[in-house]
Amino acid sequence: KFFKGRLATIFEKEDFDRKFINAALATGNENIFGLYLVLDVLREFKDDERFLKVVDGFRRMNNIVKDFTSKNKDTIPGKVDEGLCELEQEKRLSHIARELNEMVAALSGKDRTQYAAVLNYIATIKTDIDNFFDKVMVMHEKVEIKLNRLAILNCAVESVTKLINIEMLQ
Repeated sequence: KFFKGRLATIFEKEDFDRKFINAALATGNENIFGLYLVLDVLREFKDDERFLKVVDGFRRMNNIVKDFTSKNKDTIPGKVDEGLCELEQEKRLSHIARELNEMVAALSGKDRTQYAAVLNYIATIKTDIDNFFDKVMVMHEKVEIKLNRLAILNCAVESVTKLINIEMLQ
């Protein structure tokens, strides 16, 4: 706790936004330079409406997943079953989630351009998220389809929360 507080102070002296500092530190990432790189790239996005609206979409996904897990005994699968994707919008969001997971997994913690690529990609997917929520009923009557759709949302959220805790960006 002391170390995180000290790190937050150092990051504030680097002129990083306090909201982003808290969100990055809340991920549990212990790679200090990786945290610095995330914050450095986020500095470019702090006033970017595209990015902030996408964060709202991820927050919505996160809320749906959290609400489901708190109220149900069913477990959200750890992997998406592409065969259960009925609509193009859910296939698209599943593809985005998979791509994000791959991009985040490939982060070296040393290369700013990797972090910039991930956050730039996130900033471009607002339409896809909106289309998903406009066309796809997550809480489908068939349990396996509902759980698969929740898995899509969960997969997308998990990739982003490795960089920033989206709950802290309200």
